[in-house]
Amino acid sequence: MNIKQLSDITGVHIETIRSYRKAGYLHPLKRPNGYYDYSQQDLVSLFWVRKLRGYAMSMDQIHDFFYSDDPGNLLAILEERKTYIQREITSMELAMRFIDLETRHITETVSSGANHAVMFQSIDDKIDIYSLHNRSDRFRELYFSMTPTVRIAKEILNGPLEDRMIPIQVGMGTYQYILDEHAFSVPEDAVIVPNGLNITQQLALRSFHEISLAELAPMITFARANNLTYLSDTTGYLMRVEDNNGTPVYHFRIRACVERNNIKDPSVLAKESRFK
Repeated sequence: MNIKQLSDITGVHIETIRSYRKAGYLHPLKRPNGYYDYSQQDLVSLFWVRKLRGYAMSMDQIHDFFYSDDPGNLLAILEERKTYIQREITSMELAMRFIDLETRHITETVSSGANHAVMFQSIDDKIDIYSLHNRSDRFRELYFSMTPTVRIAKEILNGPLEDRMIPIQVGMGTYQYILDEHAFSVPEDAVIVPNGLNITQQLALRSFHEISLAELAPMITFARANNLTYLSDTTGYLMRVEDNNGTPVYHFRIRACVERNNIKDPSVLAKESRFK
């Protein structure tokens, strides 16, 4: 059979088949006209290589597996693949958890509107870091599970709503359970937003140095209307980055705790009936 027929049967791209031939996995007969005639042996070999590629084997591993006559070596390669795939599964499961969290943030934010504050139940203590210099390499391993955060002091949230500019800080944050899963201690300089009921609002930032206090009016007035006191500084969750005529606008969902609790089930939402 010619290469196109072999490609149609196996679903392997023609250029990939050529690369396998050049690597020595396929041994078609070369005709006088320069074309190759692939045999049933080549078909079986291609199916075999394709299956090994499905195990995410590198070409070097496929070469060792293809030509090895040592069962111990074959088992070692398969065991290494099992370990690799399990790591990938764990990574994908973690990614799914964060996608679910992203979905929750966006859904709840859309339902509340851009200029409103609402109450919601967090899922765990939030651990934020605002001094990012000179962190250990091990700490940097957690960056894949962290999100940019915005810190505004609780004293400002509990203070008067005035016409003035206030300072903000930018850092990175994650959850306590993420640190626990990685056997990582909470850094001494971490800012902890405790698990519990939080007041949250959207905040669009063009600068990360200061903002107008008036932009926090939804959170401040909501707390006052319900006789609540902020127990923590804000944390944040970056939802999206907007390109506004060449200037990036960063849309955060910020929140701060007003009541501690131990609820860690994200399906348990805020007791909104208690609040205006």
